[in-house]
Amino acid sequence: MNESLPLAPRVSRYGEPGSAAGGEEHASGHQSTAARIGRPAGAPALRGSGLAMGFYLKNRTSERLWVVLGLLDRDCGRSEEGGGIDYAKQGWWSVAPNTEVKVWSGWAGGDAWFFYAENDDSTRKWSGDFHTLVPTNAFYLCCAVGVGGAAMDVGMRRVRPGAEYMDYTIPLV
Repeated sequence: MNESLPLAPRVSRYGEPGSAAGGEEHASGHQSTAARIGRPAGAPALRGSGLAMGFYLKNRTSERLWVVLGLLDRDCGRSEEGGGIDYAKQGWWSVAPNTEVKVWSGWAGGDAWFFYAENDDSTRKWSGDFHTLVPTNAFYLCCAVGVGGAAMDVGMRRVRPGAEYMDYTIPLV
């Protein structure tokens, strides 16, 4: 049985207190889609049998990694703050060496996902061409919402699993 970590990061990238776990509202008052449609508390994650849908990050390095995720959130597009953009960004996840974490519950295929990762001292990065500003603390924001306070520009990499994929894993090697 493979249990997943909380859907929202608990520890910020720079060691300050982070956001609450899935199901609670974020500082903006916006509840994530992942929190609303996630696996019920206590339900088994039977990934080996294909029953646990989700989006996973697998750290195959010997270093701790910090990850930001870009995900579809139609509530962002419908909200005044979302500006018609159906995507949100969320981070920072702390992913221990040689571990896999579930960062989103639900059907993973058919939509574009974005991610950025770096190690503790920022000497290794997994990045791409989709740039966005992100806070240096734990966060969940609609992509059109500005970042208040300390922020950094990250280039996110896009992946688009086929619609037939219930779960999808990004290997960070």
